[in-house]
Amino acid sequence: MALSSCNTNGGACVSCGVTANVCTAGSCRCGANVPCASGERCLGGACVCDATSCAAGCCTASGTCASRSTATCGPSGAACVACGSNADTCSSAGDCLCGANPACATGLCISGACQMSGSSWAQRVTPQPTPVYAAAVAWDSVRQRLVLFGGRAVTARINETWELGPTGWVQRSPMTSPPARSGHDLAFDPVRQRVVLFGGYPDSNVRLGDTWEWDGTTWTERTPATAPSARSGHRMAWDPVRNVVVLFGGRVDGTTSTSYLSDTWTWNGTTWTPAASGGPTAREGVALAWDPGFMGGRLIMHGGLGVSGNRGDTLAWDGTAWTTLSLSASPSNRVFHAMTYSPALGKVLLFGGSTGGSASATYYNDTWVFDRTSWLPVSATTSPGVRNGHAMEWDPARGRVTLVGGWNGASVLNDQWEY
Repeated sequence: MALSSCNTNGGACVSCGVTANVCTAGSCRCGANVPCASGERCLGGACVCDATSCAAGCCTASGTCASRSTATCGPSGAACVACGSNADTCSSAGDCLCGANPACATGLCISGACQMSGSSWAQRVTPQPTPVYAAAVAWDSVRQRLVLFGGRAVTARINETWELGPTGWVQRSPMTSPPARSGHDLAFDPVRQRVVLFGGYPDSNVRLGDTWEWDGTTWTERTPATAPSARSGHRMAWDPVRNVVVLFGGRVDGTTSTSYLSDTWTWNGTTWTPAASGGPTAREGVALAWDPGFMGGRLIMHGGLGVSGNRGDTLAWDGTAWTTLSLSASPSNRVFHAMTYSPALGKVLLFGGSTGGSASATYYNDTWVFDRTSWLPVSATTSPGVRNGHAMEWDPARGRVTLVGGWNGASVLNDQWEY
């Protein structure tokens, strides 16, 4: 049987095409394996991505053909590169553009125009959730909702579940909810279609080490045989390369002292697995976000608070180890700030934080973008006020980064801003 007439037992002939090089027992194969994926071709019994197979896209480091975006851009079949924050689209030829023009020589590309100064946050005036800080938020990509849970309200910690949809914030009333807490974190698992919650700090001085999942209707507690120790102030994020939730750090208070943590764990929907025992110094209140355009995709961490005080370092997680990055500029040392990846900028965005959690601490309202060799300050003409403990996440439905709540050293905030 030839590649152009492959099948068995008198079945209709099919053409294997460029994704296979042999017809074995009536099946198209590339060498001894299944045919290559779309955008690849079979060459010498192996699947390759090149200009012939990937004419309308670019080839990733793993050899697959990717559609062009600001995180994966390049000419036909060339290696994918990230355009960076100086562009917001790719041309049909694979060139990075800002609007209809070449990528910016300096500054950021925002809404199709090159600018560093003059960019802006906009306050969204809608009914808001209960004023809260040290809450957690995650984007549910299946149900197209931002999910906000818990936090410290004016008088006590709460266990309210809120969702931001097309018509605004709606409080959900599930039959079962995790106990009230702050200092926990959420991450969305798109493979298993669940928002994952771990740990936190209840009104009693005992940290929590429980795992819960939200399916859009019900909170369900999970009881894995092994789990991270009880803690608060940790951070979690989804790793789309390894399809796991990654958790780092936090703190736990003893009767006479505070212990900061430096462990890294992964959650696969069934089991928590320790992923690294060392790496960054022990700390709480870091900011953590996935950057798809940095070295093929990495989790980026910044700052936090440990025994030696506030930190201002930036690290990257590759699934095995944390690496401290050498950058030309960085935000000042801080804790309880927030980061999220903005596809509109093609970069990780950082906002706010403080030097600590007391009223005497210095609170920030500066905005930065991670340019992969440096942090760039953004001089926004309008900005949220100073704060820490705010919840911040990319909202694809609005095409904006959404920021909610926080603490400014004197009061709990319940305003909402978009960038």
